[in-house]
Amino acid sequence: MDAQHTDVQINALNTQADAQANTQSYSSEDVQQILTIAMGKASLSSAQLSAEQLREMADELLIGETTLRHAIDEWYTHKVKEIEKQQQRKRFYRQELLPYLSVNTFLILLDISIAGCITWSIYPLLGWGASLALGFVTGWSPSLCSCRPTSRHLATSGEVTA
Repeated sequence: MDAQHTDVQINALNTQADAQANTQSYSSEDVQQILTIAMGKASLSSAQLSAEQLREMADELLIGETTLRHAIDEWYTHKVKEIEKQQQRKRFYRQELLPYLSVNTFLILLDISIAGCITWSIYPLLGWGASLALGFVTGWSPSLCSCRPTSRHLATSGEVTA
């Protein structure tokens, strides 16, 4: 009798949970989080979806074609900015950090060989290092600055005549 009573309780709880799941509403943020989790568990995170599949999913979520197009454009712009940031970091290391390390290593070795200890080489090390640190924190670097006009910019603006 107890087993029958327990089965009835479990069935009642399952029915109640199903009813709540069917009547419960979700915010768009909740839907996004739930779908992200579901896609991760469904192994879709490594699968490639076609543009048609994306449109079908958007249609099922009542997302219009123009809204989807704007979202794709925004995503693409964000992706391009991320790639540009990565390239800028690589340029920073190649154009700023490696010369700093190599020149200052040479200066320290020269200072030690002449004076027997580090004396004057600490000043370029600290000055240049402070400049690099400030540039890294603010994201500005003289070698990465695009504010200087290049020959291509001058040619397109008509300031250079052949």
